Amino acid sequence: MEDACKEEEEKEKNCAYRAGVTKHRRNDERRQNKEPDRIIWPLPPDSADERFEMEVCARFMRYLRYAPGYHPEIKILSSIHFVADLLDCCDAHIAKILVERGLRAPRAAFPSCFLEFADGALKSSHEGIDALIPGLRDLKSHWEKIGEDRRFNHFEYIHTLIIQGDICTHA
Repeated sequence: MEDACKEEEEKEKNCAYRAGVTKHRRNDERRQNKEPDRIIWPLPPDSADERFEMEVCARFMRYLRYAPGYHPEIKILSSIHFVADLLDCCDAHIAKILVERGLRAPRAAFPSCFLEFADGALKSSHEGIDALIPGLRDLKSHWEKIGEDRRFNHFEYIHTLIIQGDICTHA
């Protein structure tokens, strides 16, 4: 009886060990496939002259650790909103600073006002106007690398007007 119990325990340990090895092998295979990182975090500024940018980056990274949610896109969006409210700025301005500092994330991680700005700037740049902020071209190429196609994954910007009880919508 005792021998049978010991054999069962050893089998369970071996199965658990194999499962752990298999899990590590899968992670190693993913790394070897060179899948692009979906999120690249911003770096703080190098010079001391950029105090506001440093404050934005520091508060963003600090709140990111405690932000509610499991998905990193939701945590990033929540952190951008928090920093914007704390510093009494527009969400798009905070997102712009973080993109300039190197933040690369899926479109769902950015506020819609920043996406509207980015889409407009990218659209106008195709017409020969260089209206891109530093890092916006890199962000666009990052979106293309991770497979976020604007045609299928974008936000519709519908503005609603309420005039004397009547609702008129236009795109």
